[in-house]
Amino acid sequence: MSNTEKVTNIFVRKEAEKQRELESFFKSLEFEKMVKIIKENVSRKETGCGDDKVYGLFSQDFDHVCSAVYHVLGNNAKEVPSKFVDYVIDYRGIRFGLLIGQGAVYWAEKAD
Repeated sequence: MSNTEKVTNIFVRKEAEKQRELESFFKSLEFEKMVKIIKENVSRKETGCGDDKVYGLFSQDFDHVCSAVYHVLGNNAKEVPSKFVDYVIDYRGIRFGLLIGQGAVYWAEKAD
């Protein structure tokens, strides 16, 4: 096996582990608690973008929830016309957004 094949296999295994972890997290009680916190925050205002805070969560927890939502429900994402590439997924009364420009940013707001 060549070095390229070895590196590719390592990458594929790590990506599969990450996918399994996100799917497991999506079904967990911890995920449910974090979604509840986000929902409480978005009922007050838009959160998770710029300097806004999701009270009760660390930013990496917010990103982890959004990553799980996009991983598991990604086929339900709708593209929203904007200057950048913007996607949204409505889940449990929350609109999870993903803005892709020179980087990527998650945001959340109350779903219509």
